[in-house]
Amino acid sequence: MIMSQAKIKLYALLLFIIALVVSVFILNGINKKWQQLRQHDIENLIHTHALSMEESVNRALATARVLAAWLKSNGGNTEHFDLFAQELIEATGGITNLQLAPKGIVQYIYPLAGHEKAMGHNILQDDNRRNEAKLAILSNKLTLAGPFELKQGGVAIIGRQPIFVDKIAGKDSKQNKHYFWGFASTLISLETLIMTSSLNELDNRGDFFQLWRNHPDTGEKDIFYSNVDGEVSEQFHETIELPNAIWHLNIEENHQFFHNPELWSLSIILFLLDVFLSYSFYHYLKERSSRKGTDT
Repeated sequence: MIMSQAKIKLYALLLFIIALVVSVFILNGINKKWQQLRQHDIENLIHTHALSMEESVNRALATARVLAAWLKSNGGNTEHFDLFAQELIEATGGITNLQLAPKGIVQYIYPLAGHEKAMGHNILQDDNRRNEAKLAILSNKLTLAGPFELKQGGVAIIGRQPIFVDKIAGKDSKQNKHYFWGFASTLISLETLIMTSSLNELDNRGDFFQLWRNHPDTGEKDIFYSNVDGEVSEQFHETIELPNAIWHLNIEENHQFFHNPELWSLSIILFLLDVFLSYSFYHYLKERSSRKGTDT
């Protein structure tokens, strides 16, 4: 029986549709598996980045405690501050500058270059920063302030360690007075913090992320760093526990199908195979039909 040209084309088309459906089914299965692997990867990634940031901040903030201890051991003498601050920054890394603020007024900064506008700043009279400063005094503990815009430009966080020293008021030791000397502070640029915690790696993956906190004054959500405009869902969420503060890291996966270059390449290969298979089947049926026509 000789098949008509229309029937040969119909069979070839049916084979192409069947092959295409099978290819889509294969790609869908591979894509689901890939998404599962990515989800597991991001869960590990967000935990790693949150832990890295937490450790980076706490390590940098610890320098304020060290600076305060150095000052107390010197009896409040600030001589050689620059030398000690330089050694501390070099040993720790990730610190923008160290400050001393007697009576809450910034008078010593290392390094000073680029931060001159902060000199003479009265922390206890600044509406944006005095709450954390007063909390530090009342609790006698290191507190975290910010992130906020700096007077000298840029965005940073500051760890403040209150310093209390003993002052002998007279010969009688009972008259010794424990008084507030001021603050030892560590300033950390937000950009530096992001780089040291490697959050910028998420940009290379094509995923969206943001850092936020509940503002200490208003209680509202305060997004202070994000690599995308608008909200990022809490598909993947991790908390970062810091002195007197909790930060939140959200990561939202980019679900674009073509985000996986290997999957895109495989889809092209499968499509070409489907076309080749259908084309070959068409020619096979056409040749077979012609042979039968010759035999007849």
